[in-house]
Amino acid sequence: MKKFYLALLGLALAASAPAQTILDEDFETGNTGENPTPVAKGAGWTTVNSYTGNVTKYNWYNYYDKQTDSNGNVISTNNYASVTGSMFTSDTEGQGPREEILLTPELNLNDTYQLQFSFKVSPINSYDNTRYDLQVRVVENDNLAGAETVFSIQNQKMMRDAGITVFPITTWDSYTPRIDLSDFRGSKVKIAFVYKMLHETANSLDIDDVVVKKFTPATGPVPTLSMNRYNFGSVYVGERVYSDVLTLTNTGKDVLKVTGIDFPAGVSATFDPASVNLERYASVDFQLCYEASMTSAASGNAVIHTNGGDVTVALSASKQLIPDGYTLETFNDYFPPAGWTSNGWAWSSRPIEGEHSALGSGDYNTTSLRSPRIDLTEGGKLIFSYYNSYDGETGPEYDINVQVSYDGGDNWVTKWTSDWQNGLNKILTAEVDLGYGDDQCYVRWMYPAVETDDYGAAEHSAFTLDRVLLPNVVGADGVPTRATVLSPANGATGVYPKDVVLTWGPAQFAKGYKVYVGTNTEVNDLVNGVDVGNALTYTVPVCDYETKYFWKIVGYNDKGDATSAPRWNFTTQPDASVTDYPYEQNFLSEEIPTGWALTRSQTYDRAWYVNSIHKYEHDGKSYGVLTSQWLDGGDSNAVMTQEFQLPADKNMCISFIWGDEHPADLVVDPTGMVQKNNVVPNNGISYNNFDIYVDGAWTTLSTISEPRNESGTKYWINEKIDLAPYKGKKVQFRWAHYSLSNSDDGGSLTHIVIDENKSSSASFNLSSWDAGKVNYDKAINSGDIFTLHNQGADALKVKSVTFSTPNFESSIKAGDVIATGEGKQFSLQFNAGETSAKVTDNMTVEFESGYSVSLPVSGEALAKGIYYYSFEPNPLDYEWDKDFDMIDVDRGANYSFSSYWVYYSADGIRGAFSAENDSKEHGMYGMMKPVSGLWALVASSPEASNADNWIISKSVKATGHAKFDFYARNWETVNSVLPDPKHHVTVLVTEKLDNPQPADFTAVMKDTEMPFLDEGEWNHYEVDLSAYENKNIRIALRHTTTSPSNLAFFDDFTISGVDGYVEAIDDVNADMSADARVEVFNISGIKVAEGRGLSVLDTVGHGFFVVRVTDGNTVKAYRVAR
Repeated sequence: MKKFYLALLGLALAASAPAQTILDEDFETGNTGENPTPVAKGAGWTTVNSYTGNVTKYNWYNYYDKQTDSNGNVISTNNYASVTGSMFTSDTEGQGPREEILLTPELNLNDTYQLQFSFKVSPINSYDNTRYDLQVRVVENDNLAGAETVFSIQNQKMMRDAGITVFPITTWDSYTPRIDLSDFRGSKVKIAFVYKMLHETANSLDIDDVVVKKFTPATGPVPTLSMNRYNFGSVYVGERVYSDVLTLTNTGKDVLKVTGIDFPAGVSATFDPASVNLERYASVDFQLCYEASMTSAASGNAVIHTNGGDVTVALSASKQLIPDGYTLETFNDYFPPAGWTSNGWAWSSRPIEGEHSALGSGDYNTTSLRSPRIDLTEGGKLIFSYYNSYDGETGPEYDINVQVSYDGGDNWVTKWTSDWQNGLNKILTAEVDLGYGDDQCYVRWMYPAVETDDYGAAEHSAFTLDRVLLPNVVGADGVPTRATVLSPANGATGVYPKDVVLTWGPAQFAKGYKVYVGTNTEVNDLVNGVDVGNALTYTVPVCDYETKYFWKIVGYNDKGDATSAPRWNFTTQPDASVTDYPYEQNFLSEEIPTGWALTRSQTYDRAWYVNSIHKYEHDGKSYGVLTSQWLDGGDSNAVMTQEFQLPADKNMCISFIWGDEHPADLVVDPTGMVQKNNVVPNNGISYNNFDIYVDGAWTTLSTISEPRNESGTKYWINEKIDLAPYKGKKVQFRWAHYSLSNSDDGGSLTHIVIDENKSSSASFNLSSWDAGKVNYDKAINSGDIFTLHNQGADALKVKSVTFSTPNFESSIKAGDVIATGEGKQFSLQFNAGETSAKVTDNMTVEFESGYSVSLPVSGEALAKGIYYYSFEPNPLDYEWDKDFDMIDVDRGANYSFSSYWVYYSADGIRGAFSAENDSKEHGMYGMMKPVSGLWALVASSPEASNADNWIISKSVKATGHAKFDFYARNWETVNSVLPDPKHHVTVLVTEKLDNPQPADFTAVMKDTEMPFLDEGEWNHYEVDLSAYENKNIRIALRHTTTSPSNLAFFDDFTISGVDGYVEAIDDVNADMSADARVEVFNISGIKVAEGRGLSVLDTVGHGFFVVRVTDGNTVKAYRVAR
C-alpha cells in the first residue's frame, strides 16, 4: 500500500508540472484505408515526392491497420505514416535509389527540446542488396538540401545516442528513438523523416507517435536503476537467494563507469563493477545476491557509486532459522545432492531461489527424485517449494506425486498430488505429513510416464522443485559419508601427468574435504591431507610419466572426519615429449594425439575433438580438424600438447591453421592471402587463444576473434609464431576456446608444424598446375590463383623465373620482393602454339639468397583441326558463346532454385543453355561435378512444361574422319528417391549455314535417353560425321525432357577431323625420302611411334594421327587417318 501511495504522489507531481509539448502527432486521421492525404491528423504536414507514379504506397501515406485484426505491423492505435519501395527487381515500378520525405509543420525551438517517435522497418534494411535507411533531418529556413541529418538507422553512433542499442536492426520490432534538438535552440525548423532507398529494392518504413517536447539535456553520464528497493522475502539461515534482474542504464552522455559498490553484510552482486563502461543509453543487467547467516543484515542499502553520481537500492529480508530436526536442500551446489538419487530428473538453472533447482519435465518413462534416508519413528512433515509450469489450454494429463517408502524403497505410498486446477504457473509451498515409520524411510517425487500417439505427447507440465525441508535425515548428527569418484575414473590409464584435475561427488553431511595422493600404500607421499574446504576438485601440478597413483577423499564436519574412504587409482601416460623436428600434426586419427590433454567445459562437459566429417581440404590434401563445439556464454575448454624440447642452437617456429568457427562454416582461401581481422578486444561472441607454457606459466601468443564479413563468410587463417625467445626451453602449447554468449560458433584447428625458422624458405599455395587441353595456337591463363609465400625469417628477392620449354610463362618477374610472412600472387600461362603434344615442365624461382623453389606445370596442346570447348571462361582460346548459337524452342522460364546457397545465372529466365561454375561460394554448390575444370553447360526445363533446347556449332568443313564427342548427365542419379523422368539428347547436322532452324537439321545420333549414373559420373557420346566429308556443316545438340523443373549437364565438346584435318597417306609418301625421320602423334598430342620412312605408320593401329616428317632441313606436319 505504501508503494501505491508513493506512485500516486509521483503522478500528482508529474501532472502539476507538465513538460511543454509543441508537437504531438499520432496519425489517427480516421482514415480506414490507404490515403495519400492527409498523411497526418495535425495541420502543416507536407511531403516531398521523388516517385511520380500512381501507386500510393511508394510515397508517404496514411495507413489504417485496425488493432483487433492486426497482422502485427501496427505501432500504436490504428493509423500510422508509411512508405515502401519495390521488393523485387522484376517490379520496375517504385524502384530506387530514391528518397521520399515527410515534413512536420514548422516548430519554434525557443528552448531545449527532444524529438521522440516510434518506427518499424523490415529486417532486409540491413542486407547488402536491399539496404535502406530511415533518416531524420532538421530543416532550417526551408533549406531542404542543406538539412542536417541527426538520426540514421544505418549509423550505429546515431542510434546509440538516440537510445537504441540494437544495431543493425534485424527484426520487425518497434523502436522509439529520443533525439536531442538542443543544438537548434533559438531556431524555427521542420523535421524531415526521410525514407532513403540505397538500391533498386527495399521494404516498408512505418512511423507513429511523433512528439517534440521540452527537456533538460544531460551534461554528463547519468546512472538510472530499474528499481530502487527490493525485498528478498523469507530466507532461511544458510540459504542463498537472488533478486529480480536490475538494470543500470546510462541515460546521460559520455561513458558511465562504476567506481565502487557498498553492500550490507551478506549481499553481493553478479557483475564486476570495474568492467562497467556504459556508453549513452547502454545498460548492464545484474542481480543482487543475499546469503542469510547469523551475522548478515536484515535490511540496508546497496549503494552503487559512479562517475555520474550514486544510485541506491533499499534491501530487506526476513531471516528464519531452519526448524530443529530438519535439513534444507536447495540443489545449488551439486546434482543430485549427496544422498539423493535421480532417475530422469535434471539440474535446472531456472531456480525458485539460488542458482539451481531440480526439474521433472516428463519423459516416456516414469521419472523420480528420491531423498536421502529419513527416520520417521516419531513421524515428520515434508516442506518444499515448487513451480508447476504449463502453457497449454486443456491442462496437464499427469500429476506429480510425493510418495513415501517405509521399507527401504521397495514399496511406495502416495501422500501428495499436484493440483492441476489451482497449482499451475505460480510459486507455491507444500506441507506434507509423512506419517510414521522407522529409520529406513525415503521420500520421492514421482512423474508418471508420458504417453504418445500419432499426434505427439500427451499434455504435461514441467515441475520445478526447490527449498526442500526434510525431517530427520539419518546421519545428520554424525560424521560425513563417503565421497564418490568422478575424474579420473577409478583405474583410468593414459592420464596426462601435468595439472591432473581430481574431481569427486559430495559426501553427505560433509563441511569440507581432505585430499590424499601418492604411490605408496598410505596414499600420502605426493599430497598428504590437504584441506580444500568445500571444493569438489583439486589439481595435482605434476606427476611422473607412466606411474600408477592412488588417491582418496576424506570428508569432515564438526563431528570429525569420515571413518572410511575408498581408495581409487589412475595411471599416467608414457612420455610423449618431442625432441626431433620437424613435427607435424594433421589429426588423421579420430583420437586425440598421444600426449595431448583436454580441459572440458563446465556446462555440457564438452571437449575439443577430432572432426573427421568436416575436414580441411585444399589442393588435394585432407586434414582432420580439432574442433570445439559451441559453449554456453562464460564457459571455456582447451586442448594442450605434449612437451617439446626446443633446440638451443636453432630458431624454431610453429605454424597452424585455425578459425573461430565450426569447420563446417569455415572457407579455405585458396590463395592463402587472407589475413586475420580481429575485433579488439573480441567480437563479443567468442575468442580462441594460442598459449605457450614455459618456465611454469602460460603466456598467450595469439588470439583469433573475427567479425563475420558482409557475406557471412569466415576463412581459415594461416598463423605462424616465432619461437626464438624460447630457444633451448621445454615448452607446451595450448589452444583454448572461450565463449562470451550463447550464440558462440566454436573453434577449429589443423595442420600444426613445428620446424626451424630458416632465413630463406618459401612455398606455393598449390602443388602443381595442369592447364588442361588447349586448342592449336591458343593459350590459357590461370589468373592470379597462385601465391608464393615467404615462410622464412628474411625478405626474399626474386633473381630469376625459368622454364625448360617455351610454352609456359609467369607473371612473377626478377626483382619482385616478398616480405617475411607475406605472399606474392601470380598467374601462369600455357601457350599451345604448334606443339601438338602433352607438355610437362617446372617453373623454378631462384632468389638472390641462392634459395630456390619449383612448381610442376603441364598442359596438353591439341593438334590443328580440333575444336575443344570445356566451357571455362578463357578469352585466350575459342569461346563457346561466340562459336555456338542457341535456340530455346520451349520458350519457358528456366527452373528457379529455392535454395539460397545455389547460384544459377539463368534462374527463372528464358534461355536454352548457360555455362555455370560448380563452386560452393558462388555457383552450383557442387551438384555438377564437371568432367574438367569448374564449369559445365546447364540446360533447364521450365517449371510447368517440357524442355526443348538447342545449341548449334559454327560451320565446319568435315573430312571423312570427322566426329563430334561430348559428355552429358542427368541432375538426378541412381540414388535419387522417386526421380523424375530422364533427360534426352539428340545430335543433328545441317548443310544450311545461314540462320538454320530446327526443321533444317537431320539427326545423326537419334533421340537417346540418358541413363541415371552414380553421382559425379558422366555419359560419353561419340558421333561419326564422316558421311559429310568435304561438306560445310553445322552441328546441333538437342536437349529434351518431359520432366518439369529439372536440369541436365553437358561438358567437354570436341569437334575433330574438320577443316582439312585428314590428308592422304600417298601425299605424305610423295613428299618424303625413304630415310626421312617420321614421328607419329595421336590426336591428344602423345607420341605413339617414330622411325625412318613411311613404314613407321604400319606399327600403329586405326585412328587419327599427326605425322611430323623431318627430311634434311625440311620439317612438315600432316594429318592422317588410318
